[in-house]
Amino acid sequence: MPSNQKDALEQLQRGSRERLKRDYSGKSGTKFATEVRESLNYQYNPADLVLATPAALSILGTYHVATGSPEAASTLLGPFMPNGGWKYLQVGQDPTVKASLVHVADRGMKALAMATRQLDTISNVSRDSTDVITEVVRATQMLSDQVQIARILDSKLNQLRQVSEGGTNYASEAEKEFDSWLLAVTELHTALAKKLVTAEVAESEKLQADVEATQKRPETGAADAAAAKLLVALNNSDAAFQRVNDNVPSGWESCAMEAVNAIAQAGPSIVAQALPGIINGMNSLSALTSSPSALGKAAARSTSLTPATDPAYSAALLLAPFVNSLCAYLTGGTDGSIDWAKFHDPAGVTWLLTNVSEQQKTADLGTTQPSEELKGAFTKLIRILEALKSSSGTAATATITSWQDDIKQAKATVLKLETIAKLFPGTSLSACQMRPAQIDIPNTDSSAQMAVISAATQKLAVEQHSLADRQKTNNKLAERNAKTQKELAAVQNKLKALEFSDSQALEKITSVLASNISIIVQFKTELNKIKCLFAAISLLVHKVVQPKIKSFEDMDRIPEKGQRLLRPTDIAIEIIYNTTLQIKALFDVLTSVARMYQQMQSMVLGQGEQLVWNLSQVARMDPTGGQAKRSRENLGHWAERASEDIFKAVTKKESETRESLGERIGGLDEHSRRVEGIVGVHDAAFVAAMKDGAAFVGEYVEKNIS
Repeated sequence: MPSNQKDALEQLQRGSRERLKRDYSGKSGTKFATEVRESLNYQYNPADLVLATPAALSILGTYHVATGSPEAASTLLGPFMPNGGWKYLQVGQDPTVKASLVHVADRGMKALAMATRQLDTISNVSRDSTDVITEVVRATQMLSDQVQIARILDSKLNQLRQVSEGGTNYASEAEKEFDSWLLAVTELHTALAKKLVTAEVAESEKLQADVEATQKRPETGAADAAAAKLLVALNNSDAAFQRVNDNVPSGWESCAMEAVNAIAQAGPSIVAQALPGIINGMNSLSALTSSPSALGKAAARSTSLTPATDPAYSAALLLAPFVNSLCAYLTGGTDGSIDWAKFHDPAGVTWLLTNVSEQQKTADLGTTQPSEELKGAFTKLIRILEALKSSSGTAATATITSWQDDIKQAKATVLKLETIAKLFPGTSLSACQMRPAQIDIPNTDSSAQMAVISAATQKLAVEQHSLADRQKTNNKLAERNAKTQKELAAVQNKLKALEFSDSQALEKITSVLASNISIIVQFKTELNKIKCLFAAISLLVHKVVQPKIKSFEDMDRIPEKGQRLLRPTDIAIEIIYNTTLQIKALFDVLTSVARMYQQMQSMVLGQGEQLVWNLSQVARMDPTGGQAKRSRENLGHWAERASEDIFKAVTKKESETRESLGERIGGLDEHSRRVEGIVGVHDAAFVAAMKDGAAFVGEYVEKNIS
C-alpha cells in the first residue's frame, strides 16, 4: 500500500473521471443508461424481428404461387373441419385449399402491416418518454422537505405510467394480429395434416390450444407479488440506510460514509433482480413453458433468460460496505495487524454490530446455496464483532489470526454475491447518486483510507469483468444472428425452388405452413416481450417509485436523532432517481428494437410488401402464367437482396458496439494497471470471488443466447 493512501485514492478517482469524460462526455447518467441497455441486448435483440421479415414475405408470396396448383384448387377441406366448425379460417364451411391459402396470406399482410404501424408508434412513444423522464428527474432534483414538489413529481410519474401503458397497448394490438394469423395458419395446417394422415395433427392442435390460452388476459397477482417483494427489499435498504445514518460514532464516519453511499446505490441492482419476476408474472406465455409445442419452446426461452434470483444477492449489497471496512480495520494496522484505535471506544463496535445484526434479521434468506453462504458470512461477522466488543483492546496472536481468516472468508463470500447482484442483467455498476455522503478522512486514519481504496479498486475490477462479459455477449449474439440469417436464407432458397404442379403439392404446402408457423411464433414472442416490458415499467412506477414519494409526506413524523451524514429522505430520493434512470434505459431498449424495424421498413421491407401485393393480384388472374412467374422471381430477388441489406445493417450495429466496448475495455485496463502500480493487487481470494460472481452471470447469459 502506498505511503500516502489519500493521494492514491485521489489518483484513482481522477482516472475514473477521465474515463467518464472520454467515454460518456462526463455524463454519469449516460454511462448508467448505456450499461443497463447493453446488459439487456441479448434479451431484446433488435435483429430478431427484421431478420425474419423477408422470409415471412417470401412465404406469403409462395402461398399465392401455390394457389395455381390444381390440387389446391380442387381439394376441399370441409371433411377435415374441426369439431364445432372453423374458428379462424373465415372462408366458408367447405373451402378449397386455394381459398384458404389466399386467406392466410391476407392475414399475414395485415399482421406485418400492423407490426410496421405499431412499432413506428412505439418508437415515437419511447422517444416521447424522454421528455417526461426529464421532468421527473428535474422534480426529483428539487425534492427536499417540500410536500408540494412531491405532489408535482407524483403527477409526472402518472404521465410516465400513461406513456408506458400506451406502449403496452400498441404492442398488444400487434401481437393479437399475429395471433390471428398464427391461428389461421395452424388451423389450415391441422386440416391438411388430417387429410394427409401425418403425425403433425396432435402437435398442430396443441399449438392452437396454446395460442388460444395466451389470448386470455393474464392474472397480475404474480407480478404484483414480485413488485411487492421488490418494495420490501427497497424498504429494507431504506431501513439499513437510516440505521447507518443515525448516531454515527466518532471515528467511524468513513465506514458510515461508505455504507450510506453503497446502500443508496444498491437500488438498481435490487430492481434488476425483481424485473424478471414482474415481467413473467404478467406474461401469458409463462404458463406454457412446459408445453412441447413450438410456442411452448419459445415461451421457455423467453421467460428464462436471466439467472435465478436469490435474496442473498440483495442482502450482500447492503452488507458489503461493513465487511469491507471491518476487513480493513482488522488487517490495516501496523505490519498487517489490527488497527486497535478503531476499537478503543466500544460505541463503534456496538454501532456496527447493531447494523449487521439487523441486516441479518431482515435478509429473508432461504435454503439455497447463496443464502446458506451468506448465513455463514453473517455468523462469522457477528462472532468477530462480539469478540471485539469484549476484548478490551487486546487479543492473543492466534485469536487475531482467526479473526482475520474469518473476515477474509466472509468478505470473499459477500464479494462474490455482491458481484452477481451488480452484474445482473438490467442494472449497472455505475448507479448515479444525487447526494453522496462526503467526508475528509484524516491522513492518520490509514485503515479507513485502506477501506475506501479497497472498495474503489474492487469496483474497478468488477467493471473489467462487466465490460469483458458484455463483449463476449455481443460476439455470441453476432454468431446467433449469423446463424439465424443462414437458416432463414435456407428457407428462402427452398421456397424459390418449390413447384406446385405435381401430385406432391399438398405435402409441399403443408411444409411451407410449418415454416410459416415457426416465423410467426418468433414475431409473437418478440412482440410479447415488448408488451411485457412496457407493462413492467408501468408497474415499477406505480408499485415501487410512487410509494417512495410518501416518505416526504411523512417527513414531520421522523424523529430527530444524533449525528447524521445525510437527511432521512435522501435514500428515497436516490431510489426514485435511480429507478427513473433505469426506466429510461428500459425505454431505450424498446426504442432500439422499434427503430431498427422502422429503418429497415423504410429501406427495404416496404418494397417487399409491394411485391407481395403485386404477386397476389397477378396470381388471382393467372397463377401459372408468365407474369406470375416474373413477379415471383422479382420477389425472390428482392428477398435475397433485402436479407443481405438487413444483415449488413445488423452487423454494422454489432461492429459499432464491439468497437465502443473495445475502446472502453482498453481505457479501463490501462487505468487498472496504473492503479495496481499505486496500491498493489487484490488478495487472491478476493480476485477469485469477483471472477466467480462474474462468471455465474456471464456464463448464464452466454448459454441462453441460442
